Amino acid sequence: MTKGRHTTEHWALVAETDALIELVAGSPGHGLARLDEAVERRGGDGGARRARARLARIRSLLHLSLSNPDGAAAVLARDLSDGPAARIERARVALSLGQTGTALNDLRAVSGAHLSTRQSAEAAAIDAAVLLRISATPRRTAAVQRLGALLDRSGLRLPLALLPDPDLARVVAALEAEGYAHVAAELPKRALIGDVEPDGLLSKRELAVLEQLMHTSSIAQIAAANVVSANTVKSQLRSIYRKLGVSNREDAIAVTVERHLLASVD
Repeated sequence: MTKGRHTTEHWALVAETDALIELVAGSPGHGLARLDEAVERRGGDGGARRARARLARIRSLLHLSLSNPDGAAAVLARDLSDGPAARIERARVALSLGQTGTALNDLRAVSGAHLSTRQSAEAAAIDAAVLLRISATPRRTAAVQRLGALLDRSGLRLPLALLPDPDLARVVAALEAEGYAHVAAELPKRALIGDVEPDGLLSKRELAVLEQLMHTSSIAQIAAANVVSANTVKSQLRSIYRKLGVSNREDAIAVTVERHLLASVD
């Protein structure tokens, strides 16, 4: 019976569904293995561009659930053409890494696109999660209300469960505050997507620069404190901003506080 399911023309849909069931059940490793088996069973069809694109989203989600954002990003870059679907999934990866600026940029790119109900809800969930991570903005409440309305009308709940664990708690609390407690009432006790630990995100030298950046914006002062050249500090700041997904000092400070990046430095 199993063999027959994977020999139909809809084999990719079947494989995607099987992998999603494993993900929701808390077995992403098993889900990824089953997905690979299904692709291998199809031979040449399994490696076809269309099939890879169809399975890119679930494969990326499985990697994220296994706390492997690099693997998730590689899958999206290799198998999914640039478009709304890719942008939403890239925003999810960026969110899991704490790269709020990158996530917002990807979501901004799909703001005027025609999206399915599921895509709209997932984009709204990521958008609300990002805004709840950074300093308060006038758009935060509106984003939470929009998410609540989308989930209420559609009956979808998976867009919430596919948020990183710390974000899920924040978004659920925000929804409850806006009168949408019922949309999160039957969620799993844990998020399906783990959060990437901040350890290892920045090098020791970058952490030293970041620590000084918390106190001053002066390149010269940061360089003096770390006994390096101003050019070295500029290079390290570019790397820090890129890794954090931000473009300025204020956002870097916000992400640092949110993710407790300097907790082990003191």
